[in-house]
Amino acid sequence: MLPCVVQWVDARDELFPDEVPGNVEIEATDTPDAIVDSAPAGACFLVMTHDHSLDFSLAIRIMRRNDFAYFGMIGVEDETREVRASIS
Repeated sequence: MLPCVVQWVDARDELFPDEVPGNVEIEATDTPDAIVDSAPAGACFLVMTHDHSLDFSLAIRIMRRNDFAYFGMIGVEDETREVRASIS
């Protein structure tokens, strides 16, 4: 088990398994931006969604916080360039 708490955020409640490890918190919500906003300073973020526009929106919101310890995103090179251009 990882030595951290993992918040698994998704609007698609039916995709969550019945059981998760003890350090995983399920967040079934259609407002993941609220989870980003409420995360403590020094939080780590990993964005892996099914929707490029949601990836982009969350990435911009995370980058504007400027107090995160880590931010990673699964995406294509064009998406990364677009995020970087938007925050410059």
